[in-house]
Amino acid sequence: MKLKFLLLFTLFSLSLSAQEVEEIFQVVEEMPVFPGCEDRDLPADEYKKCAQEAMLQFIYGNIQYPTEAREAGIEGTVVIRFVVGADGGVQNPQIVREIGGGCGAEALRVVNSMVEQDIRWIPGKNRGEAVPVYFNLPIKYRLEQEEPVEKAPPYFMVGADTVFTEFNQAPIYGGGPEELEELLTSIPYPPGVDSCIAGTMVAQLFINRVGGLRIGDIFDYSNLGFDYQFEAIKVLNSTSGQWQAAQRGGRPVNCYVPVRLVFKPVDEACQQTALDFDRAYALAGEAEQIYAETEDAEAAIAKWNAALELLPGNIEFLLLRGQAYLEINENAKACADLQQAKEVVALADWVAQVLPLLCEFEAVKSEEETEEGQ
Repeated sequence: MKLKFLLLFTLFSLSLSAQEVEEIFQVVEEMPVFPGCEDRDLPADEYKKCAQEAMLQFIYGNIQYPTEAREAGIEGTVVIRFVVGADGGVQNPQIVREIGGGCGAEALRVVNSMVEQDIRWIPGKNRGEAVPVYFNLPIKYRLEQEEPVEKAPPYFMVGADTVFTEFNQAPIYGGGPEELEELLTSIPYPPGVDSCIAGTMVAQLFINRVGGLRIGDIFDYSNLGFDYQFEAIKVLNSTSGQWQAAQRGGRPVNCYVPVRLVFKPVDEACQQTALDFDRAYALAGEAEQIYAETEDAEAAIAKWNAALELLPGNIEFLLLRGQAYLEINENAKACADLQQAKEVVALADWVAQVLPLLCEFEAVKSEEETEEGQ
């Protein structure tokens, strides 16, 4: 009888414990971040970037390429999932995507070393309270090239000016990143145009070492036209005199910074256009995340296809989808996307080099197939 009572009491206790288990969140208002940057008084976007770099430095500074994987030529992305507790501690790391050759076990070892070293993350927050959150960490394995490639210098010359491509702190708009985003996502429409059109542009801003502004190239991703570009230029010029220069090695330097400008209708009659615009960019964001974390080109392409149904001809989406098509050897489709994108933006060097030959080959092959079918 005593044994039966003890068993029932134990089961009852376990039941209570299960009910008291704290909820683990998938997504929260503030996601956990790796420690090391919280005392630097950085703007929100720079803080996240700093924390990301600190995490990558820890991961890739400790990870070793397994001999088995190296000899087998195994490359790819392992994903480790763990919980960042409300106290910032790493809990229950597990392999959720494996590529073989011991890569998953090595990635898991490095994540477990955070537990051994008692590295405490800045915990995620919901409604201002620290909560436990699931965190997916992609770790990429890439074999080095047979011939070392000389690293490009972190700058280039424009006349007598040295323009840096790498810096410790990006240029800062005087009103802060939130105010800049608000300014660039609520641009007034040109007079006399269709105010139900939505689209984006990306501008290269040259910020010199004393905070001066010069507008460089403007890429009209949505083919909005000159009137819209003129409005974009007026808004960009309104930020002149309100920038702090980028910093490198403790001193101000010249740099280029890309900014995105958004034309999105606010009229009630254009509500569906605005909704389609937001949905398209949400789908494109999902595509980029899928491609970065899982390298599943086909799943990413499906998302870009859906985004392009909502915003046909969007150059950003075509550019990204075209490169994904190249990855899976859908060369004819890649040519169609990248040739269209090339009319608006400069392609990456490797794409620009291979594209003419690839497209010419596909054109010849198509002609041959047509002749065979006649």
